Amino acid sequence: MPDKRPRGYQPWWRPRPRTVELLVAVDRVLDRYAAQLPLTIRQVWYSLISDGVLVKEERTYKRLVEVLGMARRSGRIPWEALRDDTENTAVPVAYAGPADFHQALLEAARAFRLDRQAGQRVRLEV
Repeated sequence: MPDKRPRGYQPWWRPRPRTVELLVAVDRVLDRYAAQLPLTIRQVWYSLISDGVLVKEERTYKRLVEVLGMARRSGRIPWEALRDDTENTAVPVAYAGPADFHQALLEAARAFRLDRQAGQRVRLEV
């Protein structure tokens, strides 16, 4: 089933009244914790649960994720107000020996491509 959620910036997003109520509650949470920003979505969710706005169910968390995503992409909530604590692991580049290093260079050279749109006034994206 294709994902029909809108992507990219959504400056014309007009949330439903029930969603606006949720966003007003989120604004109160962000104001209350202004000194601790950025917050995670989970922190916002637990604050809304403790405020009695949401019940502690997986569906309310999923809805909050969707609503906050749209609110950020529409400019309703600043990007800097929320953070993602997903762990990113950096793996250092290492080689088994000179032959392995040489092979990696050859593969990088084969994969090299020029940006054919560099310098163009209009850039095509799909």
